Amino acid sequence: MVAEAVIGERVGVTRPDAAEAIRTALRALGLPTTLPATMDRAALLDATRSDKKTVDRTVRYALIEGVGVPARTPSGRWTHEVADRDVEEGLEAAATPSTPGGEV
Repeated sequence: MVAEAVIGERVGVTRPDAAEAIRTALRALGLPTTLPATMDRAALLDATRSDKKTVDRTVRYALIEGVGVPARTPSGRWTHEVADRDVEEGLEAAATPSTPGGEV
């Protein structure tokens, strides 16, 4: 959830405070808030290419506007094209807690 929000924030779909709000809620529940440091993010990105939301070899992501609010594209679709670089940078940012917290 945090990674999704971070990626959405990076591409301007998700409100800037959403990832931190999700981290705070997860922390309060004693749940992990970051990706494991050992996770192979390149392999994770590669795996998304076989996802059902991939259209014409373009990976599409379900993103949020804010906590609990899915985001539509201007054309009304529920999935958003996100460049690999934005996903890679979002996953990297999601792997590093903004404040102390556990792994996802």
